[in-house]
Parts: sequence; C-alpha cells; structure tokens
Amino acid sequence: MLLIITAFTEISADFTDLFVHIRNKVLSSHDDELIGGITPEECAQKCLEGTTDVPEGECLSFDYRKVVGRCQLSRDNKDTAGTALDYNSQFDHYEMKDIVGFFSEHADQALGGHDDVIVTPPTVSPRTCALRCLLGEGSLSVGSCLSFDLDSRGPRCMLSEDNQNTAGQALDSNSRFDHFQRSEFCIPDPCVHLHQSCTNQVNGFTCTCDPGWEGDSCDTYTGTITPQNCADLSAMGIQTSGTYHVGHPQPFQVSCDMDTDGGGWTVIQRRQDGSVSFDNTWDVYVQGFGNVNGELWIGLEHLHSLTSQQQHELYVYLENWEGTTKFARYGTFSVGDSTSKYTVTISGFTGDPTLTDDLAPTITHHSINGKMFTTKDQDNDGNDVNCGATFGPSGWWFPPSCGLALLNGQYLTGCSSSSSCTSAQGIVWKNWLGYRYSLKKTVMMIRPSGFPGKYKI
Repeated sequence: MLLIITAFTEISADFTDLFVHIRNKVLSSHDDELIGGITPEECAQKCLEGTTDVPEGECLSFDYRKVVGRCQLSRDNKDTAGTALDYNSQFDHYEMKDIVGFFSEHADQALGGHDDVIVTPPTVSPRTCALRCLLGEGSLSVGSCLSFDLDSRGPRCMLSEDNQNTAGQALDSNSRFDHFQRSEFCIPDPCVHLHQSCTNQVNGFTCTCDPGWEGDSCDTYTGTITPQNCADLSAMGIQTSGTYHVGHPQPFQVSCDMDTDGGGWTVIQRRQDGSVSFDNTWDVYVQGFGNVNGELWIGLEHLHSLTSQQQHELYVYLENWEGTTKFARYGTFSVGDSTSKYTVTISGFTGDPTLTDDLAPTITHHSINGKMFTTKDQDNDGNDVNCGATFGPSGWWFPPSCGLALLNGQYLTGCSSSSSCTSAQGIVWKNWLGYRYSLKKTVMMIRPSGFPGKYKI
C-alpha cells in the first residue's frame, strides 16, 4: 500500500535512527555520564534531549554496554576526540548524525507569521533548534514540524508546522533570522513495521507497506496474511511462548520464545534430553526433524526462507549439568539457498562477558562464517576428513579446524566436570568447558534485527 502523507499523524519514533550504529566498538575514556538499566532507544533519547550532567545540545555520541544495559553519554565523537574507536564486543557505539543536514538553510530569511511553538534551549544554535523540531515540542508532535526560524537576537527557535510550500508564501528577507526547511522525513523512520520502505516527499514521506499491513505508518495488521516468523506473531499481540504456524504461501509449525529478551524468537534448534537423534543424513537436515515441542532442528530450507528476506540476529542459550547458564548473541545471521549448500553468514558476537566466541571467532581457522553445511553423507567442509562423519556424527557448518562449537553432536549424559567423554563427540562449546564436556541443553533462536523497535500494532 502506498500512502502519501500531507498532514502528519503522531509517530512513535525510534530515536536510534538519528545515530550511526557501530557494532562492537567503544569510544574509550569519554563517558561523561553513566546511566544503568536502560535500552539503546532510551539512551538515544537521553542523548538528544539532554540530562543534568550532559545538557541538551552537548551529547554527540554514546556507548551502550549490551550485557548490563548501561548507557555512556559523551560530549565527544571519534572526530572531536581525535581518536579511533576501540574494539570491544561488550559495547555498541552510536554517533549522532548531522542533524542540521536534514534541513535546507536559507540565510537572512524567515517564514513570517508561522511561529507555532517558540522554544529557548540552553544553547540556541542550528543544531539545538533542529533537534527540537525533530523531537517535537508543545503542540508539535514528533514528525509534524516542517521548518524553523532561528532568531539570533532572542536568541530562540521558532518552530512551525508549515514550510513555504504548505504555507503558500515566499520567505521574508530579514537579517535577524535564518530559516531552516526540513528535507529529510524518513529519519527517524516513521514507518513502524520492519517490512516497509520510507521515501521522502516534498512536504512529508511515503510509506510503502507490505501485504497485510496498512495505515499511514504501516502500523496496522490486517490479518489477511500468515505471519512470517515469531516476531510477526509478537507484533500481532501474541505474547505467549508456544507452538504456532508461520510462513507463506506454505505455513509450517515453529516453536516461539516470547519471553527471552522481549520475545519474538523463532527456535531453530533445541537439545534438552536426547530424545531425538542428530545423527542424520543431508536430506533429513534439509527438511528438518524432531518435535516442535521438544528437541528439534528446523531444517535448512526453512532457515534459508526465514533469513533471506531481512537481516536476522541469532541467540544461543547454553546450560551445563551443574545448572550454570550462558548465552551468545550474533547481530548478523543468515543461511543461503541449496545452490550455496546452505552457506551461513554470521558475525557481531556479544553475550555473557565470561563466554568466548566459539562460532565466529577472529581466528578464521575456527570460524563457521562463510562455510557450507556438511553431513556424514555430503562432505562440503573442505577438510581432509569429513567433520560431519568424524564428530557426532552430525550436520553442521564446519570450519577448517572442524570447529570450537559443535551444538549438533551426540547427546551424552556422562560428560560433566567429574567425568569426561570422548573428545568432541558431544554437544560442545570448547572455550567454556572443553571438548570432553557435553552440555545438558542448548537452544538456538533467531529474530529480525531491530526487534521490537519497528514491530508495532
């Protein structure tokens, strides 16, 4: 559905759209204020609106420590600090975009008689006025401010729901003012569902909605299509973990986790009791096997279908026999089609601070990124031995070393801290408990990146 917006409706914005998101990087030694128990979206809003320690207009970037949910506001970015960002998998760095660049400037001119809201930030500048216009102020909701005049004598920001086009009048010459007319309407993105696109128009934006979604901002589910994944189900208001049907045009049954980190996760693999053998052939791994309510492998064809339409993230839950749990998370995860032998793309590791990246480490000899899938009857790993036949046996994306994480290995109950089993035959996360320890439980889950910020009804 194509909708051209001439009169704005109120928009629930994700203010991280106003920042460049740089994964696994941090601006070291530039944390001017620390705020705990907060989301990246809330942190972005703090940076934009200002706080007691970092007032409005002073914040240029923030670092977000993902595991503990801590926001670190900074008056600098990498350019003003004159330093490069440091690699740290526990953090993501957010740098504010050129906000003033979202407006066209008309020096020594004003839009007379259209000062709907007048504001005086602590420091009046094009940047602080532009922020007030974008964030909304008073009677002007987010997205409804089309222009502003900067009064240098006041000094003050004069925000308007009109521009010279909607007002039908030319700008007045006045050396006291500079006029700024908004030209970027898709940042922050007003189209709230991930399956959409936003296009700038002269006086607003166009949302192109996917089938099954409608409304000015693609925010209303019509119920006319089958949800494509568990995140879609969550967007429809389903918040209970369980078994559901997803996919179009041929729906299939999946297990949805609606509890972990906001929910919306589609379970692609689960090991918990050894009730299902993972010693299977290529065709079985392609189609999938197991019990959707218990141990399962969703199938390579379903994995490709789920991850080929939009970017996904991967969550890996790990539990040992002593009751200790850990998790790994990857910002990017996708699986190719059958012609690629279901090649996996995976990167952006975060997770438990004490857990090492065993799926896509920087040492490429051990990384599964870019590797084809291998089973005991179809060897695509490029090694001297068939890793799938040697370890498990099982199906997996095996790197040159055959891997550090072997999550589809045999379910072995005697491999714990007190007694070890044959090396690399069980369910293994090597750099946590070693090759001879087989884990009690693992769950692999995926969901579209950016959830839940752009998934709303």
